[in-house]
Amino acid sequence: MRKLARAAVLAGVLGVLLLARQRLQSGKDVSPLMSSATQPVRPARLATPVPSATSRAHPGTDDQEDDPDESEMGSIAGRVEFANGRAAVGAEVEAIGSDAIAVTGSDGSFLLDAEGGEQRLVARLGNDIGAMPSSVTVVAAKLIQGVVIRLVEGSSFEGRVTASDGAPISSATVEAQLVVGKYGAPSMRRGKTAATAKADASGQFSIGPMSPGVYSVIASATGFSDDDLEQLALEAGQHLPLAFKLRRTGAVEGIVKDTPGRRVADALITTWDWHGEALETHSADDGSFRLEGLRADRISVKASHRDVVGHVSQGVDIPSGATAHADFVLALPGVLTGSVKMSSGVAVSGAQLTLWNRTRADSSEYTADGAGHFQMKLLPGRYDVTAASGTASGTGRALVHTRETSQLDLTIAEQPQDRTRITGIVLDTTGLPLPGAWVGFSGSGDGVSMFFERGMVSGSDRTDDEGRFEIHPPPRFITGGVVSVIARAGGKFGFVRDVKIGADVTVALQPAATLVGHVAGFSGGSYEALVDPLPPIGPDPLAPWVRFVGEQFTLTDLPPVPSVLRVRQEGNAAAVELELAAGAIRELDVRLSEELPVTGRVVDADGKPIDAYVLVTGENLSQSVSADGSFVLKLPSGAHTISAWSGTHKSRTIPVVIADQPFDVGPIVLERFRSTGGVGIWWVDSGNSGSTIDHVTPGGPAAQAGLLPGDVVVAVNGEPIEEASDASDLIRGPIGAPVALSIRRNGALLTVQLVRVDLAALTAGSR
Repeated sequence: MRKLARAAVLAGVLGVLLLARQRLQSGKDVSPLMSSATQPVRPARLATPVPSATSRAHPGTDDQEDDPDESEMGSIAGRVEFANGRAAVGAEVEAIGSDAIAVTGSDGSFLLDAEGGEQRLVARLGNDIGAMPSSVTVVAAKLIQGVVIRLVEGSSFEGRVTASDGAPISSATVEAQLVVGKYGAPSMRRGKTAATAKADASGQFSIGPMSPGVYSVIASATGFSDDDLEQLALEAGQHLPLAFKLRRTGAVEGIVKDTPGRRVADALITTWDWHGEALETHSADDGSFRLEGLRADRISVKASHRDVVGHVSQGVDIPSGATAHADFVLALPGVLTGSVKMSSGVAVSGAQLTLWNRTRADSSEYTADGAGHFQMKLLPGRYDVTAASGTASGTGRALVHTRETSQLDLTIAEQPQDRTRITGIVLDTTGLPLPGAWVGFSGSGDGVSMFFERGMVSGSDRTDDEGRFEIHPPPRFITGGVVSVIARAGGKFGFVRDVKIGADVTVALQPAATLVGHVAGFSGGSYEALVDPLPPIGPDPLAPWVRFVGEQFTLTDLPPVPSVLRVRQEGNAAAVELELAAGAIRELDVRLSEELPVTGRVVDADGKPIDAYVLVTGENLSQSVSADGSFVLKLPSGAHTISAWSGTHKSRTIPVVIADQPFDVGPIVLERFRSTGGVGIWWVDSGNSGSTIDHVTPGGPAAQAGLLPGDVVVAVNGEPIEEASDASDLIRGPIGAPVALSIRRNGALLTVQLVRVDLAALTAGSR
């Protein structure tokens, strides 16, 4: 009977919430919560207490074409309360960065309709405000329940925006973005806009009230580059002063010519702004171009022919408020043509081709015609080409020359299926399938260290729209026929041990943890803090440092695993190992103390010093060793992980625990990689320079043969080349084997016979 009564009460509550939603959707209009004013615009308050929760996902307008389809909407139900647990009646609940808002009822409950995907909610009532500690993933036509938002005293950002010369910028916009996106989502690196403000005539601004959380605050103005502060924390009731200095944007202009010296009309000139958005222009009939609105910095600018795959690039120093000059030389294109067939000789209709040029990082996609034929214009160079149709694929390599047509016929075949796959589904803490979670594996059945391998070591995946995944652990990581499957989304974390290859598994995520710290021993101003999982459990090797002001600091959305807390401020620091429990709030006192010297040497197996770098996990600290291989680091007492790496030797990582005194690591012995034979040639970085030699290593085969900077390598062992990467691939080979280089010098051609030597030994000691 008790279960039936409880079910009846729950059904009644949901019925009231759904009825309220239907009433609101029947025609009542609610203004959007966000605006460009100092604080968000709020819906009009009711004169009497709100009897029940109300919701509105998208304000009604005459034009609803941009509104999401009803089938793409989900719902979030929860409660807003004060710190003492009392219901917050009439509080406004918003999904950050959207028009979705709701108003709480007489018991503090709310029901909010929101678009599918990542959402984080903020609630306001007067000057009190609060935010969810982490995001939730809304699934179409599903209801997420149990969300609790606690209100605290509002905070604010206050300050001034000036130009680099100190003049106020009255037109500046200051935008506060609250972190929303989950782990591994680059588009959510900063967050979604929580509020904006306009600077007044003296450049002053104020944004508030704001909820506690981690923000990026960005100041922008027409004609200026943005200035931003990332990973800036607000605690309850804080009013943080900020100062922004904006630099005037610059421009670049120049001429685009082809290799015969003729000016190129309609060439495409591109670069990127500080938001990652493309900026572009086209050259005029006389080849001239001008690109404006560029940040005052060293930037990469690219030029390319219209309708031709391939570009050249160069670094350009853009002056503040002035114009830089950069000219480009584009080689005349060639043509690549060919066909795609099955191994049986049958043409493949509509095969998908992918082209890649390593030197210029050029990539392009092309679709073959109905007869499997393709033809495209490309800048000269060597291209790796992949053709695919269904589960069949094949690869080839083509060398394209100026004003010539190259032929490449590809044969594709069905690829064997990988028998090491593991499939499954990831469930959020709500029990619903979770899209976009990272899924990886551990090399044993009982570990929680994670190999996330997108693009570095194959095997990991991100869940699809239904929360499904498919991973392929390489055989070398499989122990006893099993692995641990691990999933992470923000601080939400889960794993399943002893998963057999071929299994289908469900990974249920545990809720994230929160750490509230109280720091002593800092000298005023700001300090930084982070929490690093031990061992690593995700694709990002380092957690972000968050900047705090004041004695208390709060870090949310932390994975519930053994971790280390690090706090630092100008020569004083602390490192504390701690256990974090799922969904729990951990309180901790931390005292900063002077950092201690940590010494050591990096050597090879014979005890000789190695040109290497030393890094400290979690400290964002790296340094090159001295000529004798020695290093000195400044670290706080506690647990650390020190890594040494070199381009010629395998990396090594060692854990250390530092007490209250200096610490000597001793010699870190690195094993040398298997060497590749070469001749000691270095190439020019610019994309305009082809295979021009930049310099030669003293004492190497190239130097002994009399090769000089400025010589152009045109063929290796008789095979013509267009680019430095092609030459490098062909020159390198077994140590002691001969190689013939054809060189163009001042218009004359000559051929030299060289013998490959140990590159590692040849370049040892050179940085």
